[in-house]
Amino acid sequence: MASVEKIADAITSVISRTPKNSVSTGAGSEARLHDAEHGEEEQRQEQDKKLVRKLDMTLLPVLILMCLFQAVDKSLLSIAKINGIEPDLHLTTHQFNVSIMVFQAGYLTLQLPSNLLITRVRPSIYLSTCCLLWSTVATCHALVHSYSQLLAVRLLLGCCDAPFFVGALHLLSSWYTRSELTKRTSILLGVLVVTLTFMGPMCAGIVGGLEGLNGWRGWRWCYLVFGVGGVVVAGLGWVLLPDYPEGGGRFWLGSGEAEVARRRMREDRVGEKVVERRKLWVGCRDAVGDVRVWIFVLMFMSRKSLEGLYYYEYAIIQSLHLFPSSPVSPQTLTLILGSPPALVAAILAFIGAYTSDRFSERTYHITIPLLIALIGLIISAATLDSAARYVAMYLWLAGSVAGTALAWSWVANSIQETPEKKAVGLAIVNVLSGLGGIWAPFLFRGQDAPGYRLAFGVLSGFVVVDVGCCLVMRWVLGRMNVRLRRGEEERRGGEGEGEREGNGNLYVL
Repeated sequence: MASVEKIADAITSVISRTPKNSVSTGAGSEARLHDAEHGEEEQRQEQDKKLVRKLDMTLLPVLILMCLFQAVDKSLLSIAKINGIEPDLHLTTHQFNVSIMVFQAGYLTLQLPSNLLITRVRPSIYLSTCCLLWSTVATCHALVHSYSQLLAVRLLLGCCDAPFFVGALHLLSSWYTRSELTKRTSILLGVLVVTLTFMGPMCAGIVGGLEGLNGWRGWRWCYLVFGVGGVVVAGLGWVLLPDYPEGGGRFWLGSGEAEVARRRMREDRVGEKVVERRKLWVGCRDAVGDVRVWIFVLMFMSRKSLEGLYYYEYAIIQSLHLFPSSPVSPQTLTLILGSPPALVAAILAFIGAYTSDRFSERTYHITIPLLIALIGLIISAATLDSAARYVAMYLWLAGSVAGTALAWSWVANSIQETPEKKAVGLAIVNVLSGLGGIWAPFLFRGQDAPGYRLAFGVLSGFVVVDVGCCLVMRWVLGRMNVRLRRGEEERRGGEGEGEREGNGNLYVL
């Protein structure tokens, strides 16, 4: 209101100083009005930049650290596989696969209930508590001595992990606009790729330095070290993570910045402008009835099936017997050789995130890496040559993870009419896509080693399904954009007749 009054005063001042018969009255007032509006827009842009800088220095780093330790805790089983967990616990290949599946079972069981709560509780407390719990359970892996104990801690780890990812994505999308979210989501999920890059060398150092200390195997020390680190990060979350803009923020938010955040979110919403909170069951009904949710479910179910590759990545490398004359132990060499493909995947992921954000495009930035992965999977299925299969690993690892961040930001940006619908929609996609993670490890059967032709063949089919879903989603969103444009044109042409059907924003294709 203050800015409007200043504009009115400026216009009045011009009129009072200008003769009534002056032809410059209209031109002068319009110029001053334009200058005032331009100054107000610059002020809004500066407020936005200041808020985003604060979010990038507080919210984003804490979530990155949490995501890093979650990824490590979840993936350490693949490290433990080549460092003796199977003989130590007397596991068969089938039992090892079951321990992977049990994690997914716990993850899926609590995924939807936890994400229904995320819009009704303080995310700063909720996500930090989850981080504390999964880190504690991860530490307990160091104490298991039997197959049944391993299943118990894997089930608990899945339950504690369940609320975090969708909760973190929902929190990010509550503070960042659509144009900002893709890059931040890519950074957050890029941590998963970076984890694959550096986890091997870090675990090699832990195993090499602590193997046998106090009678513990190296894989036990890996769980202990990373579990304790996650507990420390949970403490940072309690202090630094903000809640939703509607509820204010943290001590690091200046006066009025929460209102700036609320204004940014209102202006950025696509479709119906809803400011009031809705009941959870309404959000469930809207999400279940949206065809986009189910296309995304099939897309991510296919993508999730590729996770079996990550659990068997080091086992596949070890079976290649690269550099047999190396003085380094086979386990350490395997962990080191797993880093270069992951590094390439990280670089490709960040390049894709940058160009996707720059050109406001999603479909081809997701499908092109998938086609690269498809080439790598076909090579792996077609030959047992060690060099060819190692090169193929660069292709299927980079291609399978490069577009994941973009795909998740695409979901968050496409299902955002209400906070409740977005939270439930994200949860449905994440829960049902997790079915791919249940059957994925069983594709790698012990009798198929070391070629695993069945696994690589089936996973190639899932990549094709993923690509098809992306193209269908592009067509669906394109049709919705046509309706949004038509509604906006009718609103403008009707001089306020009827209700507003859009706010000028379109879905990203």
